[in-house]
Amino acid sequence: MRLVHTLFIVLASLCLGSRASAECPPPSPGAVQWRVEDGGNGHWYKLFPPIDSWDAAHASAQAMGGHLATITSSAEQAIIDSLNAPPATAIGIRQAVGASEPSGGWEWVTGEPFDWVNWSPGEPNDDDGIEDCGFTWWGNTWNDGRCHLSANGFIVEWPTCDPCPPPSPGAVQWRVEDGGNGNWYKRVQWPFAKTGPQWWPIARSEAEALGGHLVTITSAAENDFVRPLLVDGAFNVYLMGGHKVDGAWRWVTGEPWSFANWYPGEPNNATGNEIYLASWVTPGTWNDVWPEYQGGGYVVEWEACDDCVGDINKDRSVDGVDLAYVLADWSTAAIRSDLSKDGIVDGVDLGVVLSGWGPCD
Repeated sequence: MRLVHTLFIVLASLCLGSRASAECPPPSPGAVQWRVEDGGNGHWYKLFPPIDSWDAAHASAQAMGGHLATITSSAEQAIIDSLNAPPATAIGIRQAVGASEPSGGWEWVTGEPFDWVNWSPGEPNDDDGIEDCGFTWWGNTWNDGRCHLSANGFIVEWPTCDPCPPPSPGAVQWRVEDGGNGNWYKRVQWPFAKTGPQWWPIARSEAEALGGHLVTITSAAENDFVRPLLVDGAFNVYLMGGHKVDGAWRWVTGEPWSFANWYPGEPNNATGNEIYLASWVTPGTWNDVWPEYQGGGYVVEWEACDDCVGDINKDRSVDGVDLAYVLADWSTAAIRSDLSKDGIVDGVDLGVVLSGWGPCD
């Protein structure tokens, strides 16, 4: 009855919701985005008030997490023009030390190719021999000016933020453009080897505390990608996300056990209680191990960040299939359906599915 009641409440509120998505907020109030859907680069731009010098503007832009604007096309120049910057506003051009004057060695502060220019007629001219920094000028053009003198403002540019950053320093991604699943992987090493507690359950808890799960390998291609993480130079092996339940091998995520790469002769249950999965010393192969087996550590996997929130079966649509997963896993800790990552599949996860209902593309 509680499930039916929860389902009714969430369905009733569905009309008030909208699809959740991974988005980047403006980096500064009032910043303007050159949107990708408008043919832009997704970057943000903002005009700031007068400042003591180009050098100060450069430092301030970096302190805010951006850089002085770099203008690499006429279309981007139009975005800059829309900010209505006055002449002598600092932008991200500077002249390399020792470059030939007046036109040699100009570069963007980001190192981008300096292959599109919009100098005002007769510029750059290195007036007084000390004009080594770039500014806006009359007619939406550019001028070289003195780096140490005050600017009438400065324009900061911020690159598109990454709504799906690496989940942990050092994690490696099996990129979709390389034929992968977009997931992230990382080897976590125990501080030292010892015997004692049941290490696989500890590894599982630690991986889930990190927001991921012990690695699950469902294809030869994934096994090839993860292989370098599964064995180190000291021949340590690492715990993985397989365990034996009711006599059958299963993944912690509930994914089908449709691929395996056992070392020859494995699994052999040599100790009579080898119910957990680990890599083995031959790179890419697997072995069954006993609960107290520690190995070198474990490999954690994080699911790809996805703007298709609630799409459990990863078909770019949130529909009855995903709803069925949630209902089948109700009141369990099934990782696949625990979308809120709170350790229980419940009405919160049901709400995630229903709020994202429909095709994602």
